[in-house]
Amino acid sequence: MTLAERQVFDTNDTDIAGGGARFFTGAGRARHHGRAHYGEEVSGAALAVEFMKYVGAEVIFGIPGGTSLPLADALTHAHHDGALRYILTGHEQGAAFEAEGYAAASGRAGFYTATSGPGAANLITGLADALRDSRPVVALTGNVATTAEAEAFQALDIVGVTHGKATKASVRPTHPAEVQNLLVHAYHTAVTGRPGSVLVDLPKDVQVGRTPMRPWEGIIARYDWSPPRADDAALREAARLLASAERPVLYVGHGVVLADAAEDARLLSHRHELPIVTTIHGLGVLPADDARNLGWLGMHGNVSANLAPYLADLVIALGARFDDRMVGARPDQFAPHARVVHIDVDPAQLNRVRRADLAIHGDVKDALRRLLGLLEAWPTRDRAPWIEELNGLRRALPTPSYDLPGRGALEHEFVYAETAATLTERGEGDQVYPLMEPGTTPQDIIWRETTPGSGVPVHAHERFDYTARRLRPVAAGEMSVERDGG
Repeated sequence: MTLAERQVFDTNDTDIAGGGARFFTGAGRARHHGRAHYGEEVSGAALAVEFMKYVGAEVIFGIPGGTSLPLADALTHAHHDGALRYILTGHEQGAAFEAEGYAAASGRAGFYTATSGPGAANLITGLADALRDSRPVVALTGNVATTAEAEAFQALDIVGVTHGKATKASVRPTHPAEVQNLLVHAYHTAVTGRPGSVLVDLPKDVQVGRTPMRPWEGIIARYDWSPPRADDAALREAARLLASAERPVLYVGHGVVLADAAEDARLLSHRHELPIVTTIHGLGVLPADDARNLGWLGMHGNVSANLAPYLADLVIALGARFDDRMVGARPDQFAPHARVVHIDVDPAQLNRVRRADLAIHGDVKDALRRLLGLLEAWPTRDRAPWIEELNGLRRALPTPSYDLPGRGALEHEFVYAETAATLTERGEGDQVYPLMEPGTTPQDIIWRETTPGSGVPVHAHERFDYTARRLRPVAAGEMSVERDGG
């Protein structure tokens, strides 16, 4: 390699379109930055590990097998070099949920790995769960060589099984030269827009085959890493509708938490006297003792939270997808007397379940900040009577308890309220009535409400990031409920 070529390869240009440098925190490290082998012949397996270094991955979970041994070797070397942690799990499904727990707690992509056939198939439940719960995870699977026949030992078309069904995208390079492009493509898919799961299937001959390593920067620059920006005219109309509404309600979903927009939603609620109802993943946007917080909407939610959209003249849905657990089996009858404004980063969710009078595609955080600015030109309405009407309903129709009044026993609602970080599973998590501490933020509450078998593995590596961030003992304020799918 010439000196000029080496100088090009040694550049560290992380000025990525749309502020995407935040997705590649490893690139700025002094060591283990994923750029050391630019211009050298490296294996497909080594490229996968170098990409993990470049994005700043701290840990990968999984189990090696026959077709993923080259990848496992590369990961083991990286582990011993201190570049990342390679954690062996007892089951591939556990690896998937541990990576998802890491993603949920850290807000960064979780990585996990498995071999072909039954190993890859064991990841499907975790992939689907991350897809539905909008968790950015990347699965790296081994597979039989591209030259193998279709029914070779433990051969399985895991890409065909999962693509667009259990993942946002699943890809398979057929030559080592394709590995870098497809890794970046898959990662971009996982972390931008509505986050979700992706899978990169690496045939064994692609893992061991060698190719010159190109700079990641050139490949990454082909993609736009910025969040979508809401239309100006649509936001002006949303501001007009909100300013003129007498009985508005904010319907807050997981998208607000993922966009780090909880403080913006809280400011909008306080400044304009807006009651809030939430999905389970939106809990914590307002403290439990805030008069504007009506709590959890839906079949297991509060009575007053369900009555609010029915009585409202305007419902603004923020990062929520009108799930059947929230709006029922007849979504056209949800908020029947209200105009509906829906703001979401995922255009596929707009008008998918409940038709909106105003559908806005955009990043929720950016949209809320601009909406707050637009509302400054409008007079602020007195909505105290509306808030008091809803709180009167809450007092008249309190959340029922299975505990007998006056017997002196702890109520389960109180126990859950004292839990700062709560993980539960279907059959428990979606049937309790959570009441959050006043200081609790949405990032403190990681609910597992969908998947049997996920509680312990998600919890185990939710702690991997979460404990350091919260600076408190691991045992404090935790709960995990494990159960089967019965």
